[in-house]
Amino acid sequence: AGDNGEAALAALTKCDDYSWCHMMQAYDATMTREAFTSGTMSHAWGTAPTTGTVNGIMGLTQEAPAYKAFSVKPRLGGVQSASVKVPTPHGHIWINASSAGQSVAVSVPCNTQASLCAIVPTPASSLRLALDGEVMVSENIRMDGQHACVDEIGCGANGAARSLTWM
Repeated sequence: AGDNGEAALAALTKCDDYSWCHMMQAYDATMTREAFTSGTMSHAWGTAPTTGTVNGIMGLTQEAPAYKAFSVKPRLGGVQSASVKVPTPHGHIWINASSAGQSVAVSVPCNTQASLCAIVPTPASSLRLALDGEVMVSENIRMDGQHACVDEIGCGANGAARSLTWM
């Protein structure tokens, strides 16, 4: 969480003999071994690349049991845009993030609360942060490192995704 996602991206994309990429290329694996040099490919902890993508790149963090509350703070690490769909007991969380447009769109399941964060563009002096197209007032925006966040976001009308964008 201390960088902008470059560490997670490097771990996910390197292809040396002891990498997730190598296992997927060499064995047509859909998940990785429990250990790079031995073990089976049939254990849940072999899905570490999923966590690396969902948390390390897309920035999805569970804040309450069963994702009753969660935060989305993308750290794209040089990736221009990315999307992910994560199942929860309350419904799927869809995240579409773009570093080029400094935006994040999230489908927030109803009966949950989200904190949505967008990467602050450089320079940002003339830009305004908008939630679903409505410019936010500064007292409703929380700064968190390289991100501007809006808290306590519920589901959109008719289940529509919520969009946090710089305008």
